Amino acid sequence: MNINFTLIAQAIAFAILIWFTVKFVWPPLLRAIEKRQKEIADGLAAAHEGKISLEKAEKRNAETLDETKQKGAEILNQAEKRATEIVEAAKKTAQEEGERIITGARAEIDQELNRATAVFNFANESKSLSNWSDTLVLLSTIIQDEHIKSIIEDTKILDSEREDLILNVCKGKLDENGSNFVKLLVENKRLLILPEISQFFEELKADAEGSIEAEIIMAEKPNQKTVDDLLKSLEKKFNKKIEGKVVIDKNIIGGTKIVVGDSVIDASVRAQLDNLAFTLKA
Repeated sequence: MNINFTLIAQAIAFAILIWFTVKFVWPPLLRAIEKRQKEIADGLAAAHEGKISLEKAEKRNAETLDETKQKGAEILNQAEKRATEIVEAAKKTAQEEGERIITGARAEIDQELNRATAVFNFANESKSLSNWSDTLVLLSTIIQDEHIKSIIEDTKILDSEREDLILNVCKGKLDENGSNFVKLLVENKRLLILPEISQFFEELKADAEGSIEAEIIMAEKPNQKTVDDLLKSLEKKFNKKIEGKVVIDKNIIGGTKIVVGDSVIDASVRAQLDNLAFTLKA
C-alpha cells in the first residue's frame, strides 16, 4: 500500500513538474532559443549581404581602378603628344630663328664688305690707301676700348654725342674724309663694325698691292736686320710683298715660327723637341 502510494505520489509530482516546466520554464526557453536562432539567422543574412556588398565594392574598385588607369594612360598620351608638339614647335622656331640670324649675319657681313669696298675704292682712286689704312686701324682701336664701347652701346646717348666723342678722341688725327666717314657710320649706327671694315679693307689693300702678312713668332725680340732678312727671303719664296708682324712667344723656347696665310714654317726648338719625342715614342 505504501509502495503504491509512493509511486502515485511520485507520478503526481512528476506530472506537476512536467506541467510546471511546460507552463513556466519551456516557453521562455523556447522564446530565447527562437530569439537566438533569429539573431543567428539575421547575422548570417547580414554576413551574406556584407559578402555581397564586399564583392560589389571590390568590383566597383576594380572598375574604378581600370577606369583610372585608362584615364591616366590617356592623360599620359596627351601629355606626350603635347610634349612632342612643343618640342617640334621649339625646333621649328629655333630653326627659323637660326635661319633669321644667319640671314641677318650674312646681310651684316655684306654691308661691312660693301662699306670696306667703298672706302677702298675711294682710297685707291685718291692714291691714299696707306692713309685710309692708318685711319681705319686708329678708329678700330678706339672703338674696341671697353669704356668707349660702353658709351656707344648706351641707348641713352645721342648720336651727336657719339660723334663728338669719337672726333674728340681722334682730334688732329683725322682729315676731312675720315671725319665724314665717322659721321656716316654714326648716322647709320655702324660704329661697332669698324674693326670688320678695317679687316676687309686690309685684305683688299693686300690684294691690290700684291702683299700678304707674315706672322713671325720668336722667343725673344729680334733686331730689325734679322726681321728684314726674313722678309726678303719670304718675298722671294712667295713672290709677293710681305708685311711682317713680330710676335714674342717664349713657349717656342728658341728658333723661329712663321705663319704666312695657310702656310706654316716651323723651325722652333719646341717643334724640334716635339718631333724628337714623337720619334722616340714610335
